[in-house]
Amino acid sequence: MKPPKERWNDLLHDATLEEILVRWDEGVLKLEMRTGSKRATLYAHGLTSLSCPRRQPWGASVSVNSVGFPVQNGIEIKMQTGDVLLIESEDISLEVEPRQAAIDTDELDSIASRCAAAQPAPWTSYIEGRDHTAGSNFIMVGRGDSRGADIELSGATAADQDFVAAARQDVPRLIEEIRRLLGLANAE
Repeated sequence: MKPPKERWNDLLHDATLEEILVRWDEGVLKLEMRTGSKRATLYAHGLTSLSCPRRQPWGASVSVNSVGFPVQNGIEIKMQTGDVLLIESEDISLEVEPRQAAIDTDELDSIASRCAAAQPAPWTSYIEGRDHTAGSNFIMVGRGDSRGADIELSGATAADQDFVAAARQDVPRLIEEIRRLLGLANAE
């Protein structure tokens, strides 16, 4: 999405400035910012002037305070540090895109399907000498009428077994939280 300049201040207020890249030989500036669930990239092609102080008179910050256009073919980015970046260029554009989720809904659905296909929760780890005194280490599957066959892991440490047992309860909770967070991000 390439928003009109009239919207840039609203879109970039409180954005996190992550990186400024200047390709001197090409006269191109690329300024990467993150704002909520979106990534904003400002491009300046035909760069003629760049002022980029980092004195931080108001204290440390990585956030944008405001954006303005004080000169033709120029943009002024006021940081919440009190510093002002001034970029002059033949062409200045802004692209705002949703950040790529580290996991998409198809992958999340596949993980949820694997959870649903596994024996019922809860899974409880029993380590000989820690949790019981006779027999071997095992994972008890389910409880009461929904009790499944115990799982014995070959070559697993106690920590490995505790992890596997806990994952049966943890993974469904994590899936639901990721879905909740994706819903909030998509609502923005």
